[in-house]
Amino acid sequence: MIAVARTTFAGRDGSGRGRYCELTSVTIPDSVIYLESGLLFGCCGLTRVKLGNGITEIEPRMFHNLQELNEVTIGNKVTSIGDSAFEGCTRLVKVGIDYNRWGAMIPDSVTSMGNNVFQDCTAIATAGTGNGVTRIGWSTFKNCTKVHDIEIGTGVTSIASNAFENCTNLKNIYIHSGVRHVGDYAFAGCKELETVLNGP
Repeated sequence: MIAVARTTFAGRDGSGRGRYCELTSVTIPDSVIYLESGLLFGCCGLTRVKLGNGITEIEPRMFHNLQELNEVTIGNKVTSIGDSAFEGCTRLVKVGIDYNRWGAMIPDSVTSMGNNVFQDCTAIATAGTGNGVTRIGWSTFKNCTKVHDIEIGTGVTSIASNAFENCTNLKNIYIHSGVRHVGDYAFAGCKELETVLNGP
């Protein structure tokens, strides 16, 4: 198997419910190298997804508004995460390869992250970006109201506007010295912010 089409799980039944609300877990084998955006639309009961090591891109809106989704394991070859990939996943707490330290940790293999990637993910408590990412996009963590600690990877040079807006419980953020630009309102509404440190 090389690719999985967007209509594989998509659709709604006559009641307007997702056609696959009973589906709770999906594991993508290493043989799959591409997943179309919208693949999981309608999987309203999905709680866990494991991506195989064949996947290199997470398409825009791949997990958008999957409100029961709790955990996504990312393969070690993912290089790109598209706009709004996890936006609106209000129960999401774990993303990445290793959950020992951070709840949502983007691996070092990722070099590109879009905008709004984790916007409105209100259950994430800790987050970090790997050292491959160079830019934190617009509203990437906006309205992540539970997050209290964030570590920005050493490769990041730019933090876009509204990136952490309304992270109302954010207390500590670790930003390395390579950051050269911080956009407007990047930390607007972060009323609990206590420390901004140059590295962990």
